[in-house]
Amino acid sequence: MALSAGLYDHLYNNTGTYGSPTFTEITAIGDVDVTNEANEIEVKLRKNTYVSNLVGLKKFGVSFPIAVDTADSTFTALQTAFNSKTVGEYFLFYKGDSSTSGSKAIRFPAYVTKISNPQKLEDLDVADIQLSPSANVFSTATSTDPVIYTVA
Repeated sequence: MALSAGLYDHLYNNTGTYGSPTFTEITAIGDVDVTNEANEIEVKLRKNTYVSNLVGLKKFGVSFPIAVDTADSTFTALQTAFNSKTVGEYFLFYKGDSSTSGSKAIRFPAYVTKISNPQKLEDLDVADIQLSPSANVFSTATSTDPVIYTVA
C-alpha cells in the first residue's frame, strides 16, 4: 500500500437509498478524526504470569469541524439530523473517491450526536460535529456495524 496524506480522503453523506447511494461530499470540513477501537477484557489466570486480554465490543465514531454556513446544504442537513434525531448514512473514503472504481470506504449509519460551536473572536466560525453509529435503519439485511464499501 502506498503512503497518502489525509487531504486525499473524502467524507460523504448518502442522499440516495441504501441500495443505490447518491454521494454528497461534505467539503467545508477540517481534520477528520476517526475512532476505531475495541474494548479489552482482562483475563487473569493462575497459570499465566501476565494479564492477558480478549477483544470486546468495538467503538467507532467520526468527528470533524465544519464551517458554519447556513447556505451550505450539507451543514444544514447535519443540523437538521441533529435536531430531529434522524439517522444518516455516511461513507469515509481512504485514498480515493466515490467516482473511482475500486475505491474503498467505511460505510456506516450514524446519528449526529454533537454540534458545538465555540465562536472564537478571531477564528473562522466552525461547529464541531460528532457522528456516532446507530442501528442500521437503511437495510434490515445487514448488521449495524460499519462495513467496508467498494465502488464498483
